Formats: sequence, structure tokens, C-alpha cells
Amino acid sequence: MSAPGPVRWVWKQHPGLLATSLVIMIAAPYLGSLPVRTIPSVVALAAGRQAPGGELGWFLGDRAGDLGAVLIFLVIAGGLAFALTVASTRVAARLISHANRDLRLALHQRLLARPPAFLREPGVGNLLRTALVEQTRVVSTYAASTVPAALGVGFAVFIWAETLRGAVAGSGRGSTAALVVAGVVAALLVINLVAVWIAGSKSQAGQRKVMSEQAGYMGLAGESIGSLRSLQLEVGQAAQQRRVAEVLDRMSRAEIRVAAWGGLSAAAGSGVVMLGIPLLVLLWKGLGLRGEDLAVMIPALLMLQRSISSVGSLWTARKVSMPAIELVGRMLDPDPSVAAGGAALERATGSLVFRDVCWNAGGREVLRGVTLEVAPGETVALVGAGGSGKSSLLALALRLEMLSSGQITLDGSDVGAVALDDLRRRIGFLEQHPAFFARTVRENLLLDDREASENDLWAAVRAARIDALVERIGLDQPLPDAGRTLSGSEKRRMALARLLLRDPDVIFVDELEAGLPQALAQELLAALREATAGKTCLMVTHRPDLLAADRVALLHEGRILEVGTHDELAARNDSYRSLLAREAEGDSA
Repeated sequence: MSAPGPVRWVWKQHPGLLATSLVIMIAAPYLGSLPVRTIPSVVALAAGRQAPGGELGWFLGDRAGDLGAVLIFLVIAGGLAFALTVASTRVAARLISHANRDLRLALHQRLLARPPAFLREPGVGNLLRTALVEQTRVVSTYAASTVPAALGVGFAVFIWAETLRGAVAGSGRGSTAALVVAGVVAALLVINLVAVWIAGSKSQAGQRKVMSEQAGYMGLAGESIGSLRSLQLEVGQAAQQRRVAEVLDRMSRAEIRVAAWGGLSAAAGSGVVMLGIPLLVLLWKGLGLRGEDLAVMIPALLMLQRSISSVGSLWTARKVSMPAIELVGRMLDPDPSVAAGGAALERATGSLVFRDVCWNAGGREVLRGVTLEVAPGETVALVGAGGSGKSSLLALALRLEMLSSGQITLDGSDVGAVALDDLRRRIGFLEQHPAFFARTVRENLLLDDREASENDLWAAVRAARIDALVERIGLDQPLPDAGRTLSGSEKRRMALARLLLRDPDVIFVDELEAGLPQALAQELLAALREATAGKTCLMVTHRPDLLAADRVALLHEGRILEVGTHDELAARNDSYRSLLAREAEGDSA
């Protein structure tokens, strides 16, 4: 039973704590079982028949014949076993806590490296939330307990076997008694372990159902939080509540099934006691064992029962934990589409080339053989109807998506071979819907933790023409409501200031003017042109007439129809004129 990947990962991160836990799990059952294992010797010593030997002789030497010394030693051994058991709880808690922290950090790091397309896969977002919060705890607990518990169980079984062997050997009928007792105990073990196996397998299937419903619940809860206004305006609260209740009912039924099978597994060990004690009494009479031997065998049987219960709990924990372990393991695996390393890129002149670029998504050809060259310092507008592939070109150049075929180069270097962080430092992306966070204004402007002087900060804020807002809020004050209450124009100006502080060599802009009145759009585009003068700019827009770009590339159904200046295309291309007319009508409406 090899350890799954995330469990081995936890062990490698914390070898010291794991080793301490292993030592304790061996020492505690050994010391705790001494009083049971030495019953025949102590009884004999108390009756004056013989001096105890074996382990008592190892520990006590000449004092092994002193009943008082023996009893004091056994009390001390029991106290040490108790102290070690308490210590094992603390060590396990530390291991679980540290492992949980490290797993969550590692998962979050992997998440930040994933391409955004990863989150578009069905259910992945909800699974990620459960993995980052709930399932890491399951994996950490399992990793912290599995090896120590398995070793402890194995050692307890060994101690029980040795104790039983000594008791049977003392009867004078060692071989016959050993075979009979071993056969009875083996049969009981097989019966109980089969029950444990079945219960564990059923528990695993039930836990997969629990996790599936849990992800569904988190998705619905996220919908309720993110779409509360719409639900209330559409009077959809009752319907949403009904959906949540249905998911929670299914999850509750699955949890009950898991608990029921887990209870069967935990109870399996009690079968050893229910059947074993009567059988041992019969064997005692039939084989002529001594009374003190029976006094050893019954506590030893109870120890075996605890071992079997531990085996059942361990197996059930493994089976119940496996769905979480598999999920965390998938999240820990590096994404093959995110290349590790790559060539360093300190600065770029801004020469950008798309050569026969093709990209398929969702079974559809989004881009089909696009070729476009952008010279250093040139501003090129990408225009076309919705779905023509404009924004996809930007995403491919930034490796937010992966090419199906073709090549994109920056200063002659294939962007796929450039270190990803360097590529994105050299290319700044101004999105239509920029993200802001529950941090100060300063922290929202400096997302990559770079240092910036007050002069640089205010220069960027003024260049983006957002200085009045920043002065009103304060650079070191929290951005109100994480930016959700800012207007569309204010959000984009704040994002422009953030981009200017990064000082990229190439700038991508995705529909900066979308949804804004023409006057505001013109003002924002003017600020952009002024702030990025001399830099290479590739801009997705529906209003190239407002942009004053050097050239315009007109896309249609994933292909470039024509490239030229705004005046050239307006004079000779019907599709371009139709596009401008539609946008002008939208503005006037």
C-alpha cells in the first residue's frame, strides 16, 4: 500500500516531526504493554515460586527478584507510556498544522501558475475552493497519522503475539496450544479484516459523493453571493434556496452513509472479544493452561482487539481520504502548458510578430492562420465583430492560452521560450474589466510588491488622470469595497496607473473604451496615448476612429481581412465602414 503523492510530499517536508512521531508510536505501546506481558513473572514472584527473568531482568538486574522494585518499575513504565501518548498527540497536532500550512501554500502557488483557461473547466473553481480549504486538512491529518498509526498497530500485534507465545509456552504444551490458538485467532482476524475492507471501500465511494455535492453547494453559495442583486430583482430567492436545499440533502445522505460504514469498520475489532474470550476459556480448560497464562491471554486479546480497531480506523481513513488526496494531488501536479524556466528577457524593443497563428478552443477554430507584424513603437488597432479572435491574439501572446500552431515572437524570440514572468513584465495588459483587491490604493497599484517612490506613484496617477480620486481616498487607505463601487472609467484609469508603474515595453489594451460615453472614451484614450508615447501598442477596439492608431488590422472569423490606416480602410473596405457605422449608432443611442 504505497503512499499517494501528496502524502509523500508532506513526509518529505517534515522528516523530523515524522521521525519523532514514529519513535513515540513504538515506545508508547511497548512500555504500556509491559504490565500485561509480565503478569506470569509477577504472579510467580508474588507466590515465591521463581524469580522473574526476561525483560524485567534486562531493566532491573539484581533487583528483578524484589517484588516492590518490580511493581514500582511497572508503574513508572505505565506513567512513561501515558506521557508518551500525550506527547504523541502534541507532535501529531504540530505535524498536521505545519503540513496543512505548507500544502495550502503549495496549492495556492500552483493555482497562481495555472493558465486562466484551467478555471473554465466544469466544476474546477468549486473543487479548488474545497481543495484549498477543506481537503488539505484531510490530507494533512492522514499524512500525519498514517505511518505512525500503521507502525503502532504492527508493533502492537507483534507484542500481542510475543505475549501469547510466552503464555502458551509456559503451559508445557507449547506446539499444540500455539497451533490451536493461532488458528482460532487467524480465523477471527480474517473475518474482521474482510469486514474492514468492505466498509472502507464503501466509505470511499460515499466520500466521493460527499465531495461532489460539497463542490455543488459551494458553487451555489458563490452564485448567491455574486448574483444577490439579480436574484432579488428577479424574485429568484426561493428557487435558489430550493436548489441549495436539494444539494445539502444529497450531501447529508452521503455523509450518513460514510459514517455508517465507518462505524462498521470501527466495530469490527469488537468481534475478536465477543468470540475470542469464550474460545480462550474453552482452550484453557481443554489444553490445561495455567491460570496466570489465561490472565495474560485475555488482556492480550483485548490488545489485539484495539489493534484490529486501529487497522479498521486506519484503512477507513485511507479510503475516505483518497478522494481528497487525489484532488490535492491533481492540483499539486504542475500544469504541462506552463513551461518551467525559459530564456531571460530584461528589456524589449517591442518588435512583435504573429506568424500563421492558429488556435482552437471548445472544438471551434478561433484563429486561422493569422500573420501580423508590429514594429517597435507602433500602435496597431485590432478591430472586428465579436468572436473574430481579437482578444485571443493578445491572450496567446501573453501565454494565457496555448497556440494550436504557428509562432509569436517578441524581438525575434519565441514567446513560448521566454521565462513567463519576464514575458509578462515586458508586456503590460490593460483589461476591459481590471481586478482590484481588498487592499490599500498603494497596494492595488503595486501588485507585484515592487518599490516605488512617492514621486513615481503620483506621476503615474496624474498621467492616468486619476489623481483627484486618489487624493480623496488616500494612497495608504483601503480602496473602498475593493474597487467595486468605482465607475468603469475610474477602474480603467486606476489600471492604467498600475500599468505605467510597471513600465512595460509593449502594451496590450482590450476594449478600453467599451461601455463608456464617447466623451469619456476620448478622454481615456487620450490619456493612454500620451502616457504610452513611443511604446509598441496592440489595442483591441471597436472605435479605431477615436484611437488615432498607426495602422488598423480588420479581423473576420479568425482571419485578417485587411491591414491599413484608418483612412485607407474607411475608403475601400465595406466591412470596416459597416463596423464604424454600427458603433456610431450605438454611441448615439
